[in-house]
Amino acid sequence: MKIITIKFPTDNKISDFEVSDIGKYVLNDKVLIDNSQIKEMAQIINIYESDKIKNQEGEGKIVKKFDEEDEKKLIEIKKKAIEYVSKSTEIVGIYDLPMDIIDADLSFDEKKLTLYFASDTRVDFRKLVSHCVRNFKKLIRLQQIGPREQAQKIGGHGKCGEEVCCKRFLHQLDNVSIDLAKNQCLAEVSSNKINGNCGKLLCCLKYENDLYTEAKKDMPKVGTIINTKNGKGRIIKLNILSKKVLIELDNENKDKVEVSL
Repeated sequence: MKIITIKFPTDNKISDFEVSDIGKYVLNDKVLIDNSQIKEMAQIINIYESDKIKNQEGEGKIVKKFDEEDEKKLIEIKKKAIEYVSKSTEIVGIYDLPMDIIDADLSFDEKKLTLYFASDTRVDFRKLVSHCVRNFKKLIRLQQIGPREQAQKIGGHGKCGEEVCCKRFLHQLDNVSIDLAKNQCLAEVSSNKINGNCGKLLCCLKYENDLYTEAKKDMPKVGTIINTKNGKGRIIKLNILSKKVLIELDNENKDKVEVSL
């Protein structure tokens, strides 16, 4: 079977569609999906051939690949969607709900409105949904998002000066654990330096980890006792990329020296 994997930007749902003319699609193409209720834009994140589908089989059908006119329409639809942020925020105020509307998306046929909100607690938004349905005359979907998803929606630039990865190219926001920072000898670094705009650990810790793991193979471990021209000492820190180690000398003052390997 010839299969393309698509992701819906509104909920990150991933689905597989079997296609006959796989050659006309390339990664990151936008396609229009019709599931009989609404028509939505989705993006191709994988193209493969297999005897079986790897992900959930998609509902509906692929209508077409987006052309230049469709791309222009997407921009106009997004502008319309943003207008609903302030409108829905007013309704949130009416019911005094503990939530902030962060962003909004309209389906390609403008029949469904997705509202993204942030909240520190669980929210009963049934009255909000009913009010929005009456006022906006659309299918309403509420999606709570965390700090990393907020950063992805808002965008901006990271510490490297580039546009944040989650906005620019990351399809999936994987978990980034403190173990990755430990592996890269960054666990003791100030959180201001290894946290992203979202306040969470930088995503680049994830996809740089293999590089650090490989670079560490030929380096001694922290705690190893070695001899230096200044005397015997114990390794207390690795500088992996520069191939240097910090040594605490076995003397009365416990002097520290950096040694190149």
